[in-house]
Amino acid sequence: MADMLPSVQQFAATDPWAMVVELGTPDAYGDNTDWFNAFVNEVNALTSQRCVVLLTVTPELGSLADDIDAAIYYVGVTHHQFHGLDWGDIEYTKSSWVMPDHIHPTPSGQKELAKLEFSAVRSDCG
Repeated sequence: MADMLPSVQQFAATDPWAMVVELGTPDAYGDNTDWFNAFVNEVNALTSQRCVVLLTVTPELGSLADDIDAAIYYVGVTHHQFHGLDWGDIEYTKSSWVMPDHIHPTPSGQKELAKLEFSAVRSDCG
């Protein structure tokens, strides 16, 4: 998340109608104990956006992934413009949708993820 903050800030400055953010899995996979500060910086960079959909990470990665998902859920509850998309649990049950690295979707997973993201933006962002 920290590595991508400049890109998030740059894209947010273009004032998009909606944003879908897929960050956090590498932090959980890499056991990044400083993920929370990076997450707070990401949220702060996006609070002026009209609608932000945050994707959860797979619980298969352990307690750090659970903590990241809980933070995503909390932000969705406390900030009206943030919404969570539970990709982490969905991909976990569909092993054909994720590459062996448990991070990147396969071509069929990309297709399904795009459908889910489109649906989330449509329903959550109007």
